[in-house]
Parts: sequence; C-alpha cells; structure tokens
Amino acid sequence: MYEKMGENMDKASSAQVQEYLGGMDYPATKEDLVSHARSQGAPQHIVDAIEKLPRESFDTARDVSQAFGEMHEME
Repeated sequence: MYEKMGENMDKASSAQVQEYLGGMDYPATKEDLVSHARSQGAPQHIVDAIEKLPRESFDTARDVSQAFGEMHEME
C-alpha cells in the first residue's frame, strides 16, 4: 500500500481505511478488521480509526463505511 503526498496522517478517510480492508471476509468483528488491516500493512492511524468505529460487527464493507461516517458525524 502507499501513502499519498499531502494526506493528513492524523485522520483517516473511509477510502483509506477500505484500502487496507480489501479482501476482507464479512461478516466480521471490529477485531477481525483490525487484524486484517494490520496484516495488510496499515499504518497506525488507520488501525486507530478502525478501533474507534462505533460498532462491534459488520456484515459488509458498506457497513464499515457507514460506521465511519457515523463516527465523523459525532466529532
């Protein structure tokens, strides 16, 4: 995976998170997502973003994106 120039390293976008979740088998728990992202070489800010998701389980990649959006709405 690669890091884009100028990308804010403190906050992960939903698209950046999904980059490291490619090939993930669903349904999955938050713990499963973290493990998969780490195995794909995700930087710590991506892992942190997954760990902060407001749900514990996900049926699809779309569920992850929706939870990510909900998290940002709460900020």
